[in-house]
Order: sequence, then structure tokens, then C-alpha cells
Amino acid sequence: EICNDVAGDLTLPVYVTTSQAGLKRILIETGQSFFMGMGRFDERAEVIFVLQGYEGGDGIWLHRQAEVPSREFATEIILCLVLLKKNHFETVLQKATEIGVSTVLPLVTERTVKFGWKKERLQTILMEAAEQSERQKIPLLEDASQAMKKTPKYFFDPGASLVDVSTAFDSSSAVAVFIGPEGGWSKGERELAREAGCLFAGFGPLTYRAETAAIAACALFANAAIKK
Repeated sequence: EICNDVAGDLTLPVYVTTSQAGLKRILIETGQSFFMGMGRFDERAEVIFVLQGYEGGDGIWLHRQAEVPSREFATEIILCLVLLKKNHFETVLQKATEIGVSTVLPLVTERTVKFGWKKERLQTILMEAAEQSERQKIPLLEDASQAMKKTPKYFFDPGASLVDVSTAFDSSSAVAVFIGPEGGWSKGERELAREAGCLFAGFGPLTYRAETAAIAACALFANAAIKK
């Protein structure tokens, strides 16, 4: 929490919020540089003085150095991913965040084998991955219904033809990527996808595990977003 703001400088307590433990005491020295932000890491500041006994504890005096140029895509990648067993869903969340996904929408399908998820833990994984890759925005974790609106939808299905995603963002600033369960989509789900205007897409002759397909699809669209 920012306690004071004078001429661009900030007085902050030495307790900082981390994704691993609520409030964590860290060793801070003069000259260290930090990214600052409340869910957005878009500013860098340097420690210019360490205060002793500030409001019952130690504190630091920060000087804002400069805004960090945006590293986020101008476009959005929405990953609609079925809940996966064991820790596979968490692994995909981590890697998708590092790749640049903006939103993750958990799905439950007819062949889903895992039900329920701990939102707080998943949000922690998203935050840690965003920090690790120095992203400026933490991906959102939301309900899947929003992806069924006007956003172009790519429905990845084993056996579907390869698609060229290089032009995916030519007519839209966002895409939704649907990845199903290990057993594949049901006939009814495929019919619903067609009715919703989804573009069926595949990876070629090889069969991917769901987590592999999710990471590969995210990388494809991230590459298209970089070139946009």
C-alpha cells in the first residue's frame, strides 16, 4: 500500500505482498530496483533511502525511475480449457501465462474427469507465472460464457485440418482457443461448436495430450500476436 507520494517519490513499508505468502519481509538495500504495480507491473522504482522505525517498522523511500514499455500483446488470447486431472491444468495455466494468454476460462465437458477447482490457488499460479516472466498484466480467470460472443473461436479437435493462424487478428483484437479433454469432444459438443461458428482446427497427424495441445495452440496465436 502506498503511504505517501511527494514529487514522484514514494514512502513504502518494507513489507510487500507476494504470491507465495501474504506479507513477507524482504531484505532491501539502497540502490535496488523494483517493478511496482497492483496487478500491473508497469513501473520501475529505485530504493534511495531505507527508513528505520517507519510506522512501527522499517520502511523504504522509493524514487520512480520510469514507466516500463509495454510488453503485453495489443491483442487478447482467451484460452478455454477443460479441467484436467492431477496437476496438468495448473501446468498449462503457468505456461500459458508465460506465453502471453490474457484470460483462462475453465470448461467442464461431457468427458471431463475432474470437477471443481480452487480459484485462489489458480490465481496464485497465474500471479507467480506473470511475475516470473515479467508480464505487466496478470491473466484473468473467468467463466467460459463470455468467449461465446463475437470473438472468433478456434475449436481444436483431433483429426481437424491445420489452419493458418497468421491472420487470426486481422479482423479482431481477440481470439478464443478451445481445448477439450483427453477423450475428445462429444458429438453434441462438436455440433454446438459448429452452430456457434467455431473454426475447427488441428495439429496434423499426431495426437496430442490436452496439456500439450493447449500450450502448442497458445504459442501459435502468441506468434501471430507478436507479428500483428
